Amino acid sequence: MKRIIPNRKSYKYYCLKIYLVISTIEALITSNEVAPIITNPQSSQRELAQFGLPIAKELKGDLILNVRSEGKHNPENKADYTGAKGIIREPKYRKMIRKQRCLVLANGFIVERMESGVAQAYLVYQRGRKTPFTMAGIWEAYQVDTQGRGKEVNIHFAVLTGPANLLMQKMGQVRAPIIIRDEDEVEWLRNDLPLSDITSMLQSFDPEDFNAYPIDPSIKNMKVFDRNRFKPIGERLMPSNRFTMKQKLELQGMGNTAARKRRDKEKLREASGAVRRTFGKKYKEEE
Repeated sequence: MKRIIPNRKSYKYYCLKIYLVISTIEALITSNEVAPIITNPQSSQRELAQFGLPIAKELKGDLILNVRSEGKHNPENKADYTGAKGIIREPKYRKMIRKQRCLVLANGFIVERMESGVAQAYLVYQRGRKTPFTMAGIWEAYQVDTQGRGKEVNIHFAVLTGPANLLMQKMGQVRAPIIIRDEDEVEWLRNDLPLSDITSMLQSFDPEDFNAYPIDPSIKNMKVFDRNRFKPIGERLMPSNRFTMKQKLELQGMGNTAARKRRDKEKLREASGAVRRTFGKKYKEEE
Protein backbone atom coordinates (compact mmCIF):
# COMPACT_ATOMS: atom_id res chain seq x y z
CA MET A 1 0.00 0.00 0.00
CA LYS A 2 1.25 3.46 -0.84
CA ARG A 3 2.55 5.35 2.17
CA ILE A 4 0.62 8.46 3.11
CA ILE A 5 2.82 11.32 4.32
CA PRO A 6 1.11 13.68 6.82
CA ASN A 7 0.55 17.22 5.65
CA ARG A 8 3.07 19.46 7.39
CA LYS A 9 0.55 22.26 7.98
CA SER A 10 -1.77 20.07 10.07
CA TYR A 11 1.03 17.93 11.48
CA LYS A 12 1.98 20.27 14.32
CA TYR A 13 -1.57 20.57 15.65
CA TYR A 14 -2.66 16.97 15.32
CA CYS A 15 0.52 15.04 15.90
CA LEU A 16 3.51 14.40 18.05
CA LYS A 17 6.19 13.34 15.59
CA ILE A 18 6.76 9.84 16.83
CA TYR A 19 8.19 6.49 15.82
CA LEU A 20 7.23 3.37 17.79
CA VAL A 21 10.07 0.99 18.65
CA ILE A 22 8.94 -2.63 18.93
CA SER A 23 11.98 -4.82 19.49
CA THR A 24 9.92 -7.99 19.93
CA ILE A 25 9.06 -7.93 16.23
CA GLU A 26 12.16 -5.89 15.35
CA ALA A 27 10.33 -2.97 13.82
CA LEU A 28 10.41 0.82 13.79
CA ILE A 29 6.83 1.88 13.12
CA THR A 30 5.68 5.17 11.66
CA SER A 31 2.82 6.54 9.53
CA ASN A 32 0.61 3.94 7.77
CA GLU A 33 2.81 1.01 8.83
CA VAL A 34 1.43 -2.08 10.58
CA ALA A 35 1.84 -2.53 14.34
CA PRO A 36 0.32 -4.82 17.00
CA ILE A 37 -2.43 -3.50 19.26
CA ILE A 38 -4.64 -5.11 21.92
CA THR A 39 -8.40 -4.45 21.77
CA ASN A 40 -9.91 -7.29 23.83
CA PRO A 41 -9.18 -7.57 27.60
CA GLN A 42 -10.29 -11.22 27.63
CA SER A 43 -7.88 -12.40 24.97
CA SER A 44 -4.12 -12.50 24.50
CA GLN A 45 -4.57 -12.16 20.74
CA ARG A 46 -3.36 -8.98 19.11
CA GLU A 47 -4.69 -7.12 16.11
CA LEU A 48 -2.40 -5.96 13.36
CA ALA A 49 -3.41 -2.40 12.62
CA GLN A 50 -2.10 0.52 10.58
CA PHE A 51 -0.64 3.49 12.42
CA GLY A 52 -2.74 6.57 11.67
CA LEU A 53 -6.44 7.40 11.40
CA PRO A 54 -7.51 8.65 7.95
CA ILE A 55 -8.87 12.19 7.93
CA ALA A 56 -11.15 11.36 4.98
CA LYS A 57 -13.58 8.41 4.92
CA GLU A 58 -12.27 7.53 1.45
CA LEU A 59 -8.90 6.70 3.11
CA LYS A 60 -7.18 9.27 0.93
CA GLY A 61 -4.96 12.09 2.09
CA ASP A 62 -3.40 12.71 5.47
CA LEU A 63 -3.25 10.41 8.47
CA ILE A 64 -3.70 11.49 12.07
CA LEU A 65 -1.04 9.70 14.11
CA ASN A 66 -1.96 11.21 17.47
CA VAL A 67 -5.17 12.60 18.91
CA ARG A 68 -5.29 15.31 21.56
CA SER A 69 -7.02 14.20 24.75
CA GLU A 70 -8.07 17.82 25.39
CA GLY A 71 -9.65 18.11 21.95
CA LYS A 72 -9.89 21.79 21.03
CA HIS A 73 -9.18 22.85 24.61
CA ASN A 74 -5.69 23.91 25.69
CA PRO A 75 -4.53 25.11 22.24
CA GLU A 76 -1.42 26.60 23.89
CA ASN A 77 -0.43 23.09 25.11
CA LYS A 78 0.09 24.32 28.67
CA ALA A 79 1.81 21.66 30.73
CA ASP A 80 -0.24 22.45 33.86
CA TYR A 81 -3.61 22.15 32.09
CA THR A 82 -6.21 20.36 34.27
CA GLY A 83 -9.39 21.20 32.38
CA ALA A 84 -11.88 19.17 30.36
CA LYS A 85 -10.91 16.28 28.11
CA GLY A 86 -12.52 17.61 24.95
CA ILE A 87 -11.97 14.41 22.97
CA ILE A 88 -15.20 13.00 24.44
CA ARG A 89 -17.18 15.68 22.56
CA GLU A 90 -15.31 15.62 19.25
CA PRO A 91 -17.70 14.16 16.61
CA LYS A 92 -14.92 12.15 14.94
CA TYR A 93 -13.68 10.58 18.17
CA ARG A 94 -16.59 10.44 20.63
CA LYS A 95 -17.51 6.88 19.64
CA MET A 96 -13.92 5.65 19.55
CA ILE A 97 -13.02 7.04 22.98
CA ARG A 98 -16.10 5.40 24.47
CA LYS A 99 -16.12 2.00 22.76
CA GLN A 100 -13.02 1.55 20.60
CA ARG A 101 -10.01 1.99 22.83
CA CYS A 102 -6.85 -0.06 22.44
CA LEU A 103 -3.43 -0.66 23.91
CA VAL A 104 -0.52 0.20 21.65
CA LEU A 105 2.50 -1.87 22.65
CA ALA A 106 6.04 -0.53 22.37
CA ASN A 107 9.45 -0.90 23.95
CA GLY A 108 10.08 2.77 23.36
CA PHE A 109 9.38 5.68 21.06
CA ILE A 110 11.51 8.16 19.18
CA VAL A 111 11.02 11.91 18.96
CA GLU A 112 13.14 14.60 17.33
CA ARG A 113 14.46 17.98 18.42
CA MET A 114 16.07 20.52 16.13
CA GLU A 115 19.66 21.12 17.25
CA SER A 116 21.91 23.42 15.18
CA GLY A 117 19.67 22.93 12.18
CA VAL A 118 19.71 19.13 12.47
CA ALA A 119 16.83 16.94 13.67
CA GLN A 120 18.39 15.05 16.61
CA ALA A 121 16.59 11.82 17.48
CA TYR A 122 15.95 10.73 21.07
CA LEU A 123 14.89 7.29 22.28
CA VAL A 124 12.38 7.41 25.16
CA TYR A 125 12.10 4.25 27.26
CA GLN A 126 10.68 3.09 30.59
CA ARG A 127 13.35 2.60 33.22
CA GLY A 128 14.05 -0.94 34.39
CA ARG A 129 11.44 -2.54 32.12
CA LYS A 130 12.08 -5.68 30.07
CA THR A 131 8.66 -6.04 28.42
CA PRO A 132 6.65 -3.60 26.27
CA PHE A 133 4.66 -0.83 27.95
CA THR A 134 1.30 0.26 26.58
CA MET A 135 0.13 3.59 25.19
CA ALA A 136 -3.50 4.69 25.16
CA GLY A 137 -4.96 4.37 21.68
CA ILE A 138 -8.22 4.48 19.77
CA TRP A 139 -9.06 2.51 16.64
CA GLU A 140 -11.49 2.38 13.75
CA ALA A 141 -12.29 -0.24 11.10
CA TYR A 142 -12.57 0.74 7.44
CA GLN A 143 -13.73 -1.26 4.44
CA VAL A 144 -11.41 -1.10 1.45
CA ASP A 145 -11.59 -2.50 -2.09
CA THR A 146 -9.02 -5.16 -2.92
CA GLN A 147 -9.13 -5.03 -6.75
CA GLY A 148 -11.11 -8.10 -7.67
CA ARG A 149 -11.17 -9.81 -4.27
CA GLY A 150 -14.10 -7.82 -2.91
CA LYS A 151 -13.87 -5.74 0.24
CA GLU A 152 -11.77 -6.33 3.34
CA VAL A 153 -11.58 -4.61 6.71
CA ASN A 154 -8.51 -2.60 7.68
CA ILE A 155 -7.96 -1.49 11.28
CA HIS A 156 -6.35 1.92 11.83
CA PHE A 157 -5.27 3.36 15.18
CA ALA A 158 -3.87 6.53 16.71
CA VAL A 159 -2.08 7.26 19.98
CA LEU A 160 -3.68 9.67 22.46
CA THR A 161 -1.57 12.55 23.72
CA GLY A 162 -1.55 15.08 26.55
CA PRO A 163 0.58 18.11 27.41
CA ALA A 164 4.31 17.44 27.57
CA ASN A 165 5.82 16.61 30.95
CA LEU A 166 9.32 17.60 32.12
CA LEU A 167 11.09 14.81 30.22
CA MET A 168 9.34 15.59 26.93
CA GLN A 169 9.98 19.31 27.37
CA LYS A 170 13.72 18.58 27.63
CA MET A 171 13.45 17.31 24.05
CA GLY A 172 11.63 20.40 22.84
CA GLN A 173 8.21 18.70 22.73
CA VAL A 174 4.85 20.23 23.66
CA ARG A 175 2.93 16.92 23.54
CA ALA A 176 3.45 13.49 25.12
CA PRO A 177 1.84 10.09 24.50
CA ILE A 178 -0.50 8.89 27.24
CA ILE A 179 0.82 5.69 28.77
CA ILE A 180 -1.49 3.25 30.55
CA ARG A 181 -0.21 1.78 33.81
CA ASP A 182 0.00 -2.00 34.01
CA GLU A 183 -2.77 -2.22 36.60
CA ASP A 184 -5.11 -0.13 34.43
CA GLU A 185 -4.70 -2.02 31.15
CA VAL A 186 -7.80 -4.21 31.49
CA GLU A 187 -9.89 -1.30 32.74
CA TRP A 188 -8.88 0.79 29.73
CA LEU A 189 -10.22 -1.87 27.36
CA ARG A 190 -13.57 -2.35 29.09
CA ASN A 191 -16.49 -1.28 26.89
CA ASP A 192 -18.64 -0.55 29.93
CA LEU A 193 -16.08 1.72 31.60
CA PRO A 194 -17.71 4.94 32.87
CA LEU A 195 -16.70 8.05 30.99
CA SER A 196 -15.31 9.61 34.17
CA ASP A 197 -12.93 6.66 34.58
CA ILE A 198 -11.82 6.96 30.96
CA THR A 199 -10.96 10.63 31.27
CA SER A 200 -9.20 10.07 34.60
CA MET A 201 -6.66 7.86 32.79
CA LEU A 202 -5.86 10.56 30.23
CA GLN A 203 -2.92 11.94 32.17
CA SER A 204 0.71 12.53 31.21
CA PHE A 205 3.07 9.77 32.27
CA ASP A 206 5.36 10.24 35.27
CA PRO A 207 8.66 11.57 33.87
CA GLU A 208 10.59 9.87 36.68
CA ASP A 209 9.47 6.46 35.40
CA PHE A 210 11.03 7.11 31.99
CA ASN A 211 14.26 8.39 30.54
CA ALA A 212 15.68 9.31 27.14
CA TYR A 213 18.99 9.61 25.35
CA PRO A 214 20.15 10.84 21.93
CA ILE A 215 20.66 8.26 19.17
CA ASP A 216 21.87 8.25 15.58
CA PRO A 217 19.68 10.83 13.74
CA SER A 218 19.67 8.68 10.60
CA ILE A 219 17.72 5.93 12.38
CA LYS A 220 14.44 7.04 10.78
CA ASN A 221 15.92 6.04 7.41
CA MET A 222 16.86 2.56 8.67
CA LYS A 223 15.89 -0.12 6.14
CA VAL A 224 16.84 -3.18 8.21
CA PHE A 225 16.28 -3.30 11.98
CA ASP A 226 19.65 -2.81 13.66
CA ARG A 227 19.81 -2.75 17.48
CA ASN A 228 23.16 -0.98 17.38
CA ARG A 229 21.45 2.09 15.96
CA PHE A 230 19.52 2.44 19.25
CA LYS A 231 22.64 2.83 21.40
CA PRO A 232 23.14 6.23 23.09
CA ILE A 233 25.46 8.76 21.51
CA GLY A 234 25.17 11.15 24.47
CA GLU A 235 24.09 11.46 28.09
CA ARG A 236 20.67 10.41 29.39
CA LEU A 237 18.38 13.34 30.10
CA MET A 238 17.23 12.37 33.61
CA PRO A 239 19.59 11.40 36.47
CA SER A 240 19.29 7.77 37.57
CA ASN A 241 19.37 8.60 41.31
CA ARG A 242 15.90 10.18 41.10
CA PHE A 243 14.46 6.89 39.89
CA THR A 244 16.20 4.97 42.69
CA MET A 245 14.66 7.26 45.32
CA LYS A 246 11.21 6.90 43.76
CA GLN A 247 11.48 3.10 43.90
CA LYS A 248 12.36 3.24 47.60
CA LEU A 249 9.38 5.47 48.38
CA GLU A 250 6.99 3.13 46.57
CA LEU A 251 8.35 0.15 48.49
CA GLN A 252 7.53 2.03 51.70
CA GLY A 253 3.85 2.17 50.78
CA MET A 254 3.45 5.31 48.72
CA GLY A 255 2.19 3.52 45.63
CA ASN A 256 -1.42 2.67 44.74
CA THR A 257 -4.27 3.00 47.22
CA ALA A 258 -5.69 -0.09 48.89
CA ALA A 259 -9.01 0.37 47.08
CA ARG A 260 -7.36 0.30 43.67
CA LYS A 261 -5.29 -2.74 44.59
CA ARG A 262 -8.41 -4.67 45.58
CA ARG A 263 -10.37 -3.80 42.45
CA ASP A 264 -10.52 -6.77 40.14
CA LYS A 265 -7.10 -7.87 41.36
CA GLU A 266 -7.22 -11.43 40.08
CA LYS A 267 -8.77 -10.45 36.76
CA LEU A 268 -6.17 -7.78 36.15
CA ARG A 269 -3.32 -10.14 36.94
CA GLU A 270 -4.61 -12.79 34.56
CA ALA A 271 -5.37 -10.47 31.66
CA SER A 272 -2.21 -8.38 32.02
CA GLY A 273 -0.24 -11.59 31.96
CA ALA A 274 -1.96 -12.50 28.71
CA VAL A 275 -0.92 -9.21 27.19
CA ARG A 276 2.69 -9.83 28.20
CA ARG A 277 2.67 -13.39 26.89
CA THR A 278 1.62 -12.06 23.51
CA PHE A 279 5.15 -10.71 23.29
CA GLY A 280 7.17 -13.60 24.65
CA LYS A 281 10.55 -12.35 23.53
CA LYS A 282 12.11 -10.12 26.19
CA TYR A 283 13.61 -6.72 25.60
CA LYS A 284 16.88 -6.18 27.45
CA GLU A 285 17.06 -2.69 28.87
CA GLU A 286 20.52 -1.19 28.84
CA GLU A 287 20.17 0.91 31.96
